Amino acid sequence: MPSDIGSIKEFAGGKADTEEFIDENVQVELETIYTDFQKCLELRDKYMKLSLQRLGDNPKDKDSWVIYPQPPKPTWEKPQSQYESHKRHNEKKTVGEDFKFEECNIPEEHDGKPAYVVPRSNEYFRDLDYILKVISEGPAKSYAYRRLRYLEGKWNMFVLLKEYQEVVDSKDEVIYRDNQVLTLTKVFESLKLTAYDLSIDTLDMHAHTDSFHRFDKFNLKYNPIGESRLREIFLKTDNYINGRYLAELTKGKLIDYRIDLFAKMIILDLFEPLFEVTKDPKTHPELHIFLQRVVGFDSVDDESKAERRIHKKYPHPKDWDTALNPPYSYYLYYI
Repeated sequence: MPSDIGSIKEFAGGKADTEEFIDENVQVELETIYTDFQKCLELRDKYMKLSLQRLGDNPKDKDSWVIYPQPPKPTWEKPQSQYESHKRHNEKKTVGEDFKFEECNIPEEHDGKPAYVVPRSNEYFRDLDYILKVISEGPAKSYAYRRLRYLEGKWNMFVLLKEYQEVVDSKDEVIYRDNQVLTLTKVFESLKLTAYDLSIDTLDMHAHTDSFHRFDKFNLKYNPIGESRLREIFLKTDNYINGRYLAELTKGKLIDYRIDLFAKMIILDLFEPLFEVTKDPKTHPELHIFLQRVVGFDSVDDESKAERRIHKKYPHPKDWDTALNPPYSYYLYYI
C-alpha cells in the first residue's frame, strides 16, 4: 500500500482536485477510496505505535543497548582471488564457538512500567472489521488490481534496464565442484536450465500437507528445484562466496529468520516464562540471552479462509463456553 494519500492520488493520475475529472460519479468513487485507504493507513500507524514497531522504537537501535557477543562483521564481500577465497573458507570459525556464557550480562530484577498500551478487545475488533470491509469492496479491489499492473510495468522496465548487469553477474564464480570453480552460468547449464525457467512452480519449495509427514520430503523442500548445489549457493553462509547471495537475499527480500514451534500448548505455557524473565532475567538466564536476539513472535494460519463471526461481542477467554473454536483474529489479539 502507498505510504500516504498523496502517493495514492499520484498513482490515480494526480488530478483528483482538478476539473479534468468531469464524471462526478468517478470523482465520488475515487474520493471514497481515498478516504477508506487513508483511514486504513491511520489504523496501521496507530497499531505500529501501540506495538512499538516504528523507526526508533527498537531498543536494539539505541546506543545504550549492550549485547554480548557483538554481531559479527559481514563476511560476504567478494573475495579478491581464488586463493584468498579458499584461505578465508579454511580460516572461518564455527558460529558461536567464541561464545562464553559467563561473560553475558544478566540484569537484576526491576519494577518498570508496562512498555505497551493494549487497546480493548472491542476497539481491536471494530478496527479489524473496518479494514476487512474496505478490502472486500469492489472499487478497492479494482484499484488494487490496477496498481499491481502499474507495479508490474515498473518491474518489467527494471528488468530491461538491468539485463546487461544480470549477464555480468552470471559470470561470477560461485561454487567449487568436481575440482573446478563454476560460474553461475555453468551451474545452470549443468542443470539444463536458464534463469527464465525459474518460477514458484519449478523451484518446488512449497511445504504441502504431505511434506510434514515424511522428514525426507520436508528436507527436500529446502533445495531449489531439488538441487543441493542451488541451496549451497543461495541459502548457505558456509560456501565458496561466503554467503554473499544469502546476505543480499536477506537484506532485500527476506523478512527474518525464525524458529518454528510445532506443539499444542496453552498460551500461559508459552508466555508465563517470558513475563517472568522480562521482570527478572535471573529467573531464566538462558531465555534472557535468547530473547535479546528475538525480534517478534508470529502465529500462522490460512488467512484466506473467511471466518464467520459467532458473537456480536466476543467474551473474554475465561467466559468462552462455545463448542466452536474462537476465530484466528481472536487468538491474535490475546497473543
